[in-house]
Amino acid sequence: MAAVDEIVESKFRKGKVLGVHVRLTDAAAGQENRKSVGLRDVFEAVGRWLKTNADGQIFLATDDQRAIALFQEHYSDRVIFQDCLRSTDGTSIHGHYDTGVEGSPYLKGLEVMIDALLLARCDHLIRTHSRVTCFTLCWNTALSYTDLELELFGENRTPWLYEPSIKSPV
Repeated sequence: MAAVDEIVESKFRKGKVLGVHVRLTDAAAGQENRKSVGLRDVFEAVGRWLKTNADGQIFLATDDQRAIALFQEHYSDRVIFQDCLRSTDGTSIHGHYDTGVEGSPYLKGLEVMIDALLLARCDHLIRTHSRVTCFTLCWNTALSYTDLELELFGENRTPWLYEPSIKSPV
């Protein structure tokens, strides 16, 4: 996809890029009896990765503008992201459990697809459960990742991701 290639060429420097997916809004509101991974835990996981990748960048895919600001506060110009529609007040983007953020459904879908494909172009992924990162890991089955829900809560919401049969020999 040309839009993905353009972002990679213009924003990803040479070197390692960590993909981080932070879903706040409805996921952080405890919908579906979900436990929510806090940003402090995400920052700790990012810090562990940065210890061995000191010059690395962070590609942040998120539904919430506040997460962008906090990542920039912590990691400054290392943080790269797609310019797209995000929540500024905790309202979900797509309206799963609320009215959702106003905007074109087509554009919202396109932006999340671009985020998922950009995450697939990273060197490692820090994830919690979401369909975005499920797609990312299906698209790039060789992508290494840290599943924070499994690490922190012992919850494996996507056991099929851990089956050796889905790993391609790439």
